[in-house]
Amino acid sequence: MLREKIVAAASRRLAIIVDGAKLVDRLGTRGPVPVEVVAFGLEATRAALEVLGASTRLRLSPAGEPFVTDSGNRILDCSFGPIADPARLEGRIGRVVGVIESGLFISRADPVFVADAAGIHRLDSARAHRGSPPILVIMGVSGAGKSTVAQELAARLGWSFEEGDALHPEANVAKMHAGISLTDADRQPWLEAVAAWIDGQRARKQPGIISCSALKRSYRQIIIGDRPEVRLVYLRGGRDLIAEHLAGRHGHFMPASLLQSQIDTLEEPDPGEDPLIVDVGPPAGQVAEEIIRLLGTSEALGQRVMPA
Repeated sequence: MLREKIVAAASRRLAIIVDGAKLVDRLGTRGPVPVEVVAFGLEATRAALEVLGASTRLRLSPAGEPFVTDSGNRILDCSFGPIADPARLEGRIGRVVGVIESGLFISRADPVFVADAAGIHRLDSARAHRGSPPILVIMGVSGAGKSTVAQELAARLGWSFEEGDALHPEANVAKMHAGISLTDADRQPWLEAVAAWIDGQRARKQPGIISCSALKRSYRQIIIGDRPEVRLVYLRGGRDLIAEHLAGRHGHFMPASLLQSQIDTLEEPDPGEDPLIVDVGPPAGQVAEEIIRLLGTSEALGQRVMPA
């Protein structure tokens, strides 16, 4: 267990594989909450947990001795009955003197893979937003339709929208007008401006949508990083389709001649970034509806159940 805890603490994202009986909405009816406690003062810690409503049982080894963790601690299996507010209970347990951690793991899980009678399926935990309004970063190469799709989303959801390209410094705009590719140094102040807009929405606890090419993982680390509210939406499309979009666009400072440099720069998001990936062949309204469907499914699952 000690090795697993070290890995979990160091991970940017943590996937949990869980027996279906150990989801938070089933704890109390199918199994107790394990709570790791220090051996010294065990009875006082046990009494404090019972004040919270727990029926406690000291976990024993097969030999009938108290079970000892890799850290030299003990496990109290605590039955609380049906848990109405798991996050609040986890916080209260964590404040008990002598408690190392509980088995609720509410603040840890990202994707959760659940095995139950229906098979194996994935749930997207509510950690993705931690109860905060989501902020969508609509990414993709120039011509993927980021602005159009983002505007469709904003109209349907009623969320604030910011055109990421509007945050480029004038020097960057001049370069792109001239058909000159931007360097990473050119993009740095722009990415910082995008991150600042996102942080402004977070501070106000407001949802939002911002378009940003975000072509490299290093760029996405700047604008997303450890911001749990932010969801990455990747608009994916083939070169010919994107070129067709660019050919029909007028008045934009990104010329079609820079498309190849965008494609060469693009690092598609990997599963560890937990992106919502949508192909851009259909009309923008249909693409927006698919994003809402994917986001809504993730949100509903996250609010319904969390891993133990």
